[in-house]
Amino acid sequence: MTASTRLIPLAITCADAREACVAGVDAAGRWLRPEPVTVGAVIRPGGPYRYGWPVDLELGPTRARDPRPEDRHLLSAARSCDEPLGEDRWAELLGRTSDPDVTTALADRRSVGLVRAVIRRLHHRTASSGRRHLRAEFTDERGETFDWIVPDLRMVRAFPATDAGRAEEFAARWAGSTTYLAVGLTKPTGRDPGRFGGCHPLVVGVHPEPGAPVPWQRPAGAMTKG
Repeated sequence: MTASTRLIPLAITCADAREACVAGVDAAGRWLRPEPVTVGAVIRPGGPYRYGWPVDLELGPTRARDPRPEDRHLLSAARSCDEPLGEDRWAELLGRTSDPDVTTALADRRSVGLVRAVIRRLHHRTASSGRRHLRAEFTDERGETFDWIVPDLRMVRAFPATDAGRAEEFAARWAGSTTYLAVGLTKPTGRDPGRFGGCHPLVVGVHPEPGAPVPWQRPAGAMTKG
């Protein structure tokens, strides 16, 4: 069974050099993850997956062996809509979609959700693999603080590991501003099950409220194509 779905992307990341990950909500507010998505589809100028731009998809049941509740199989090429959401509609969507805290956002086997938070710190840290990752220390509306890797494509571009000082500098400007964060879980890693059942938690989308400082350019009154 297939379904035509209009999705608003709220999380865009690159898993590796070939595969990307996208998650967003449909008109009913349901979180969905179309698969497979190539890196080219998220980095290509004018590509179908852009924050604030609805995308039309033909989706069927997931073919994954270990599916998450949001997984759907992408049956044909994604088609970006001609017009983005305006700032008012984007702000309304974020407010309507967000959960009160991280615990709620990732409850009941969900692997992705949205929360309002305050970013305390942006920094880079070297993992055991030797790779340096951008990380965000943030506090959700419940008052719980986390420090998670940020693979969000727009943030990785804005704060490369070669310029770690810029992340710290920008975080100081961000202090006190509310930011909507799409939080997500990887599939189980096979290590300590911990709080999230062996899945690694990530910040997979970063969306400052309108008027808050942002590290990318955004024309007044409309979303960019980034």
